[in-house]
Amino acid sequence: MLRQYVNNHKAVKNPQVNTSTAFLTNGRDTIQVSLEVINAEKAAEYLATSAGNRPLKKTNVSIMSKAMAANEWHITGQPIIFDQHGSLIDGHHRLTACVASGIDFKTLVIRNIRRVALTSIDVGGKRTVGDQLTFIDKNSYASSNIIATVYKRIYCYMNKLAQLNLSDQQVVKYIEETKGSWCNSALYQISIKNGLNGSAIAAAAFILKDANAINVDEFFHKLVTGDMIALHDPIHTLRTRMLIDRRIHAHQYNWVISSIIRAYNYWIANKTMDKIQLFTQSYTEPKF
Repeated sequence: MLRQYVNNHKAVKNPQVNTSTAFLTNGRDTIQVSLEVINAEKAAEYLATSAGNRPLKKTNVSIMSKAMAANEWHITGQPIIFDQHGSLIDGHHRLTACVASGIDFKTLVIRNIRRVALTSIDVGGKRTVGDQLTFIDKNSYASSNIIATVYKRIYCYMNKLAQLNLSDQQVVKYIEETKGSWCNSALYQISIKNGLNGSAIAAAAFILKDANAINVDEFFHKLVTGDMIALHDPIHTLRTRMLIDRRIHAHQYNWVISSIIRAYNYWIANKTMDKIQLFTQSYTEPKF
């Protein structure tokens, strides 16, 4: 039976750090659990006690610090952890992000964890954006992983980014803000089944639909199925090229989406297209 002792008014030296503290024991181990507001100075102090850590991922730190600066960082229940010697063993990225942003953040802090517990930290699977969408609304986001993938492509293309620079929380917020917008999960699945890149095609379809382009459904039906298309039809040229160039790196998706929209422009104008290059040194954003 776990016995709990609570002191909700523990005094701290730094008045900017509000702390509520509980001591939990099972008779063998006693750990200290605190709810703290950590500022940059306190974060640096905690980092100085580090018992060692895996190399920091700069991208993760950047995403976290931006979320903190935008007031989009929330208490998750994931604590900052210190061992029985007072050395930091988990929370390096969050604390580094706090130092980088200069913004306070609220978190649980656990102390007096046995050092051996480090072997059990971060061994579980990371909760994906798709997992979070399913938790929010499993009916609206029945194909949550597909929706998450397509919206990431859309965001990068619309913001002219080679790679996504948002945290998972920011991606979820972006999807929630555009909830109800046109995103065809079935188109993605059919594209994949037919050997085409589903996320680029679904993203391009979304962009065209969102711009009220005409005959979009017909264009993409022909593209993914190959039905009723002539040799010099822009759809035939694009489809052939996409089947040849199946391997796409993260920084190339904007080029592919741009090429799809460019082929649509030729097709809707009833023009022929003999060749198309998906991957170039630079891409231009076509008008439609």
